[in-house]
Amino acid sequence: EELAEAKRFLNEKQLEWLNNSIIYHDGLRDLHISSLLHQISGIYKNKDKVKNTKLEKTVLINVVETTDADVQTDKYNNYLRNLLCFTKHYDFESVVYLIDGNQTRFNIAAKELMHFDKSIKVAQYPYERFWKLIASKTTVINEGFGKGDYMGSIPSFKHFGSLVMLVPILEALELGFNVIFFDVDIALVKDPLPHLL
Repeated sequence: EELAEAKRFLNEKQLEWLNNSIIYHDGLRDLHISSLLHQISGIYKNKDKVKNTKLEKTVLINVVETTDADVQTDKYNNYLRNLLCFTKHYDFESVVYLIDGNQTRFNIAAKELMHFDKSIKVAQYPYERFWKLIASKTTVINEGFGKGDYMGSIPSFKHFGSLVMLVPILEALELGFNVIFFDVDIALVKDPLPHLL
């Protein structure tokens, strides 16, 4: 009932996404994502490095939007490849949440990532959680110097700002994991994890 009342904030395309994600969410997503996150928890491939440390129940997450074939997306794909080279060098395991409403494009992007490094886990974006949060919004969220207009028909950084990257973090936290999030446009020169132990 609460969700039905909040739906008045959504446009027609957003409602379609929410309704479809609820139809396909049958409780198995939490089991699947929990299993996926459990596989990479500890971040390092060598789990002995993190045994009995704070990182034992910690996961590394990235979020990538593959919905537009524009220059911005290409730029972020290059950033992602750079970050993945870094994580591969330091023997990290991570999960990359891909945002793409087109299943064919999603499959192609997922295969490319796993071909680059077999230890990368790829997850479909948590659309249901995202649309429930959007449906429950009551005000515009300020994002940096601009505002997310909440008008997109799919989750995108352009329309929803940083909320897009926070939803997978929320999902992992709700499933009982600690999260380290690396935005794809950061450059790391040393392994930061020993400083967190």
